[in-house]
Amino acid sequence: MQDPNVFYISSLYQHKRDFFQQLMENTRFKALPSSGTYFQLYDYSEISDENDVDFAIRLTKEFGVASIPISVFYSVPKQDKVLRFCFAKSEETLVEGARRLGRHLVSRVDNPPIALQQPQHASLAGKMRSTYGNDNLVIILRW
Repeated sequence: MQDPNVFYISSLYQHKRDFFQQLMENTRFKALPSSGTYFQLYDYSEISDENDVDFAIRLTKEFGVASIPISVFYSVPKQDKVLRFCFAKSEETLVEGARRLGRHLVSRVDNPPIALQQPQHASLAGKMRSTYGNDNLVIILRW
């Protein structure tokens, strides 16, 4: 018999991925298929010609939003203009991160209406926050 917490945690992170992707639809980043992870890959080729390391550093310094350049995972770095964003954050953090990216990096629409769904597993999220602490840092990686 499978542990029911596995289903809930899997479902919780699927909701967070869907929620983050919905928020990021209002930016010029393009989502790439990413499964089995709590990182979402995004193509930024329509936004900047910078290499991924420089662009990731600029996003952190100028916008307070951290990402992970994927070139660092290759022995011979590739420049595909792709970054990883962690969506294993509170919904407030995800909203703020996407807002910063949309506001500063020219969103696809001027004033996007965002109709977001309520989390299906809010009680589990609350339980996890009370157990592991509140997550109020924006998607920030401290260098």
